[in-house]
Amino acid sequence: MKIAFILPSLDNKGPIVAAKNIITSLKEYVDLIEVFYFNDKIGIDMGVTSRKISFFKKYDLEKFDIINSYSLKPDVYTAVFFKNDNRVITTMHNYMEYDFDLLYSPLKSFIMKNIWKNSLKFKNNIIVSSTDMLTYYLSLLGRKEEIFTIIKYGVEKKELKSISELDLGKIIKLQEKFTILGSVGLLIKRKGYQQLVELLKSNKNYAVVIIGDGEENKSLLELVKDNNLIDRFLILGFKNNSIDYYKYFDIYMMTSYSEGCSLAMLEALSQKLPLVCSNINNHKTCFTEDEVSFFELDNLNSLSNAVLKINDNIDYYKKSSFSLWKEKFSLEVVSKIHYQLYNKIKEKK
Repeated sequence: MKIAFILPSLDNKGPIVAAKNIITSLKEYVDLIEVFYFNDKIGIDMGVTSRKISFFKKYDLEKFDIINSYSLKPDVYTAVFFKNDNRVITTMHNYMEYDFDLLYSPLKSFIMKNIWKNSLKFKNNIIVSSTDMLTYYLSLLGRKEEIFTIIKYGVEKKELKSISELDLGKIIKLQEKFTILGSVGLLIKRKGYQQLVELLKSNKNYAVVIIGDGEENKSLLELVKDNNLIDRFLILGFKNNSIDYYKYFDIYMMTSYSEGCSLAMLEALSQKLPLVCSNINNHKTCFTEDEVSFFELDNLNSLSNAVLKINDNIDYYKKSSFSLWKEKFSLEVVSKIHYQLYNKIKEKK
């Protein structure tokens, strides 16, 4: 089997990391995997031949049995140059309308949403990560359910390494006094990190450590300073080795208003970190109340109770997190499902 992945870039972002995970796990089972991408920004070595291509030129991909596109630009590209080609699979990572409305002006959001929706009308194979995302795209696109396949994200369990002495000193100082609530992600409005500021205002037993950077960095820091929480709210910026910080977290916080399936959250599960997460539909279709602790968005009492629920039974939730990863979100489990789908599509060719 020969597989082509078409990506927007090789930037170190969730969809690209998800693609790399699948590529890594499939390499020993298939004859060839190549990556094609459009944008110059490179942050990840995909581990296979990777070639920058022009969005305006059709490349010869006849030798490939599967063409798997990720995100808006690759989906538009395959819709234009490989229209109704049954080899094409698109993998959806987000809730398109909600995310674009948060990120862009109303006009830009409207244009981008309609371009993407129109491109998806020509796709006969679409991967989504949950039953809730399936319901969302069935309604949005008006397509038949049989073109969709639900495949959860998968991550491997990594051995944790050391972090910088400077960061370690800052975190240990917090550990001496507080329960560490940790999170990893882009500092954007969709991630809902301002809710953690409200939590610290009402509870002096917690400190927050966030690994990440983004457009909301400045406003979030200003909010922290305005509430005199600078000594308990630590933003350490983007780290290539973000997972190595997990050993210093007591509880992992997933405060998003919208989320496909966070790889950082799944890595937290693999490291036996108890999980507190917002009760958005996608989270509720991935987890149960016996496995994680849910809270209602922008409800401080609900968030406080969710953290307290974990603290009161932390060993139970550590075991629950690891069981979730092993049974549902390990890279081994997820890659097998991808391979089965690829084979099914190849046989129809």
